[in-house]
Amino acid sequence: GIREHQLLSVALAQLSAQNHYTRRKGGMVNPSVSFRLKDYLALQGKDTIAHEKATPEETEKEKRRVDNLLKDERKKINKSLNTLFKIDMSWKGAGKDSGDFEGVHVIDYVACKKGVVTIDFSPRMATYLASLPLTQYPVSLLRCDPRDPTQYQIGLKLSQHYNNDNNRAKGTADILKVETILSWTNLPTPEKLAKNRHSWEDRIKEPMEKALD
Repeated sequence: GIREHQLLSVALAQLSAQNHYTRRKGGMVNPSVSFRLKDYLALQGKDTIAHEKATPEETEKEKRRVDNLLKDERKKINKSLNTLFKIDMSWKGAGKDSGDFEGVHVIDYVACKKGVVTIDFSPRMATYLASLPLTQYPVSLLRCDPRDPTQYQIGLKLSQHYNNDNNRAKGTADILKVETILSWTNLPTPEKLAKNRHSWEDRIKEPMEKALD
């Protein structure tokens, strides 16, 4: 899900930041990351500050707004944390990472307590991730509405495509086919719509243009 990917991306960024130089020097990897809930919500464009108002009644209403926001967001984050905690991964390595990786548990511990989100990666996964080349994650994508996955899917892939060194060297970093962009989304294909006799403008063109805007 989008919420889970956003949360995991922030955790991965912190994992990389706190272990980048340690790994280069052959030191131990710190697998535990934590960040303030309010800081995370601020990155999403949510106002978690109870502003002083003109009257005591309005000030109290503003305080309730913040309390309700934090309560609602804690529920969403706890749900996402529980989803991430259950993930195991298996893959075949290549090059320097040759070998089979079977049933690797990604995260050992999750919590959202006293306004702090904590995610402990499993030692094996943390060591593996800390050894990979650094990539970039556009923080502005945290402002995407998780209820509309198309904008997040396109934004993430556009960033990855643009930041690829080979694409920049070839001069194709800012050139993409519509077909390629559609392949990154959950939008239906023109062929599928043709069979179902639905309008491609309503089901493909307009949602894609809205997401790009």
